[in-house]
Amino acid sequence: RTTNSGTSWTLVKNNIRVYDIEFHPTTPNTMYAATSDAFIKSTDGGVTWTNMTSGIVTNGQRTAVEVTANAPDNVYCLTTEGQDFEALFKSTNKGVSFTNTNISVSIGAQAWWDLVFKVSPTNQNTYYMAGVWMNKSVDAGATWEGLYGIHADDHNLFFYGNDLFLCNDGGLYRSSDNGTNWTFLGNNMQIMQFYRISSYAYDSNFLIGGSQDNGTARLKNGAWKHINGGDGMDNVVSSQSS
Repeated sequence: RTTNSGTSWTLVKNNIRVYDIEFHPTTPNTMYAATSDAFIKSTDGGVTWTNMTSGIVTNGQRTAVEVTANAPDNVYCLTTEGQDFEALFKSTNKGVSFTNTNISVSIGAQAWWDLVFKVSPTNQNTYYMAGVWMNKSVDAGATWEGLYGIHADDHNLFFYGNDLFLCNDGGLYRSSDNGTNWTFLGNNMQIMQFYRISSYAYDSNFLIGGSQDNGTARLKNGAWKHINGGDGMDNVVSSQSS
């Protein structure tokens, strides 16, 4: 914990793995966090933490925590069984006690890598849940709509004003209509992560690279071309001249 913008730090809790942390929307000294085996709460700005166990079960797998300004005392905990959705627990009393919402939805079998849960800041019944793919509910999880056509593997969702921003393995996207349509904002961002690149001994302007979750790209005749999907991984160019 730091109170001077990161110049110095104080250890407040050790030997734990924290997956997510949120502030109460109107009382910032109240904080919530999900560890590998517990939901914990602080009422003194993170100095001390208490395990909260009433009505909630965590199983040592990844958990996401969420709050909403539309209902400031609500706390949501999305638990997974390591791969996919397991349960969504909801509290209406600042995390003192929880109930299982008993919803059913799939976000894809990679919750250990990508997991997002967002509640609209203006409507406590509108949920966004994402992993490999994204789902949206406007009735507190009773029914779900798949939001497809966006890049896979989602890692963060946040509202800024009326816009919803999505960060995933494909880059940065923005929606101005609550997730119906998305605009890609990653053009000219030099952020692609390459696993391997290979050159060609007979043409110094030829390159081929395999990227993380963004396929394989080839530079030829001064232009880049996407030539394969998925994870690009390794690649090699023949040492022959033709």
